Amino acid sequence: MKIAFDMIEHQPAGAPVPTSRLDGVRILALFGGTKLFGQERANLEVFRNLAALGAQVRVVTTSRSGENEVHRELQGHGIESISAPFGYTWHRYLLGRHFYYGFLNLYGVLAVSWRTWREVRRWQPTHLYCMNFQYFIYVWPALLLTKVPFIWRAGDELPRHTGIHRLISTQVLRRASLLVCNSKFLKTQFEKDWKWVPEIRVIYNYPSVRIADALPSLPGRHPNAVVLTFVGQVSEHKGILILWEAIERLVRSGKNIMLWIAGTANWNEGFMDCLQARAAAPDLNGRIVLLGFVKNVRALLENSDVHVCPSIFPEPSPNVVLEAKQAAKPSVVFPMGGMPELIQHQVDGYICRDCSAAALIEGINYYLDRPEERSRAGTAARQSVEEKYGLERFRKQWAEIFLQTVKK
Repeated sequence: MKIAFDMIEHQPAGAPVPTSRLDGVRILALFGGTKLFGQERANLEVFRNLAALGAQVRVVTTSRSGENEVHRELQGHGIESISAPFGYTWHRYLLGRHFYYGFLNLYGVLAVSWRTWREVRRWQPTHLYCMNFQYFIYVWPALLLTKVPFIWRAGDELPRHTGIHRLISTQVLRRASLLVCNSKFLKTQFEKDWKWVPEIRVIYNYPSVRIADALPSLPGRHPNAVVLTFVGQVSEHKGILILWEAIERLVRSGKNIMLWIAGTANWNEGFMDCLQARAAAPDLNGRIVLLGFVKNVRALLENSDVHVCPSIFPEPSPNVVLEAKQAAKPSVVFPMGGMPELIQHQVDGYICRDCSAAALIEGINYYLDRPEERSRAGTAARQSVEEKYGLERFRKQWAEIFLQTVKK
């Protein structure tokens, strides 16, 4: 097996960053979900760039019937995949009337582990890669039977709220050759919460390359209105109700603004119906628009003025903040999780003082009446993508992970 080890020397600040080739590296990635959320898109971007460096990436996806957005996206990016019968989420509902899913899950553990172990024997990957606690459960037996270097890409904290969760999470950390976190915040949490962790590296996300799609059908704009955009899961933990309250107060105070909400309330259609009813209130006059799922997020951001990300849970590194930067739009964020790491306050965005509607109004107001400041912050945001989160640096850091851990 021949692997390129042309390692990168230290480069002065601002210099182009040469990237190692990964010819001969073969990565078997475990990816048992079907929907494309932030975690899925972030990992797809890792796969896409590893392949661009010469690595062979083969992804084990679920064979469950129904629409599989992950499989379709892998095909669109030319990434090879094989299927295995991943089961359903391990949850307390398995103890109730849906107990039969538990049997399907147990079968899934055996079948996915067998498929993975057989693929390791036949394809001989240099690395195994996983990013999700639920997926790990299905391949845990196979990982115990092989010594292939295992990379854990952490986009969230590992669960530890019950004994069994702590046991499995401990196995993740003990089996991992190296742990990659997407923010310093997350790295700190691992070091604080666990007695032992493997070596940890921080690699910030790179804005996801989405398969091209037509420009979304944009709603009409009120004359001279400043348009705010929210992109993500429409849920309380993403701060949608606080954002809604802030926009209602701003509109009723006479501010000429609009809010475009791109996303769906997965598993909670009733919540979406309630929001639609609130949006129809006469005094809002069509200023809050629920667009549903929008594939061409870049076009949506480019046609708005300011991005808002008011998550009220410690989100380690939301992809959409970097996508907004790439579209030259400043972001107004709450001081939660790793979000403050992505924003230079009042330079390329605004970090609110706390997670309240009043604080969010302050952040939005900072850009409402300052068109020149919005433009300057947008330019700074786009520049920061390449200076701090650039593609070459992203590739270099990931190349180092696999070159460091490969068995020689």
